[in-house]
Amino acid sequence: MAFAAGIILAFHYLAAAQNNPSMSMKTKILFVVTSHDQKGNTGEPTGYYLSEVSHPWEVLHNAGYVIDFVSPKGGKAPVDGFNLDDNVNSKFWNDKTYRYKVEHTFKPSEINPDDYAAIFYAGGHGAMWDLADNTELAKIAQTIYEQNGVVSAVLENSVKLTTPIRFKLTTCSGRN
Repeated sequence: MAFAAGIILAFHYLAAAQNNPSMSMKTKILFVVTSHDQKGNTGEPTGYYLSEVSHPWEVLHNAGYVIDFVSPKGGKAPVDGFNLDDNVNSKFWNDKTYRYKVEHTFKPSEINPDDYAAIFYAGGHGAMWDLADNTELAKIAQTIYEQNGVVSAVLENSVKLTTPIRFKLTTCSGRN
């Protein structure tokens, strides 16, 4: 599903860029990951799902996009669903540039939405705690959307983005 989300995001943006020359200048996509590292008060670790970052990253990176990462607190984003037997996960995790970026995420206050063609919310249990009602991230997403950018998410039904944003929504689904 994450792979399909990456493909859909890339093609949607490319189609929109053909109709809007000012969009074709933007080559950066913002990935949103959680800062939350524990499932409630259980003591069990959580974070973003590695494959829900790595698979869209691979598609978009191979299409020539630069990926930046933002998380509610900035800094190192906790990872969950860590499986390096997956070749794409391994490729992402061993890419020094992107490994550094996901371990040194931007804070929302450090992001200029004008720099981005799209924003992509990655899934994972941690997202239930710090992404659903995050108004700073919602404002970034809304600005990108209002500039004809793409707002997308692959959240495996783990979180509902409840912050009010004025979007005309399109629902897509895919399969691996």
